[in-house]
Amino acid sequence: MKFHFIAIPNLLNRMPEGINFGLVFFILVAIAVLTTGVGLIETITVNITEFFKIGRKKSVWFVLCMMVLLTASSILSYGSWKTIEFFGMRIFEFIDHVSSNILLTICGLLISCMLFFIGNLINFKWILMWVQLR
Repeated sequence: MKFHFIAIPNLLNRMPEGINFGLVFFILVAIAVLTTGVGLIETITVNITEFFKIGRKKSVWFVLCMMVLLTASSILSYGSWKTIEFFGMRIFEFIDHVSSNILLTICGLLISCMLFFIGNLINFKWILMWVQLR
């Protein structure tokens, strides 16, 4: 994040027509963020709709409300909740620590186990023979 909001504006200040290029760049970044967000919300919404057998509108509102509730804590950790700490870290730092140091490791381990399991199911020898034929 520091790259987008510190390094790029410094670079754009030194470029000829950097203001115009920067405006276009950050508008495109905003569009990319919105489309990615819609894709993430869509995946969760479809799964909730199918699992709980509820309507699409209810599912979308539920996902959006949960997103607001979950993200409000990290936003408020630099405002009115800045004195609240978990294990000596502010809420935002705690969420960052858990996601980057614990969840990433667990997800990597689970992906490795899944690939190993799938590899054993489809038999590695068949894959090697198929690659050699090509």
